[in-house]
Amino acid sequence: MSTASTTLTQPTPQQLSHAVTEIGRLTLQGSSEVYSLGQLALAWLERPEGHRNLEVVANALQAICGAAQRMEELVEDEVNHVHCLQEDPAYLRRMAAAAAAFQR
Repeated sequence: MSTASTTLTQPTPQQLSHAVTEIGRLTLQGSSEVYSLGQLALAWLERPEGHRNLEVVANALQAICGAAQRMEELVEDEVNHVHCLQEDPAYLRRMAAAAAAFQR
């Protein structure tokens, strides 16, 4: 039995600064995309046709979910890069259930 342990290297201040900057950029970009899709869906519902064709709203909601998931994955990758991700088993189960719910 080996007693050698694997130790993670601590991120440098520069790596942390880069990660925070990148996470901020990704969050702003993703939030803007989600907001825009939501605004388009709301505008669609201001028309009578929008209430007769809810498939457009359903597609917008799927796009919002996809954008949020992409944003989450990108942020998670960045956090993993600097070894700062803490896994919460309950959160992971909720995310797996959410992903399964929206798969076609």
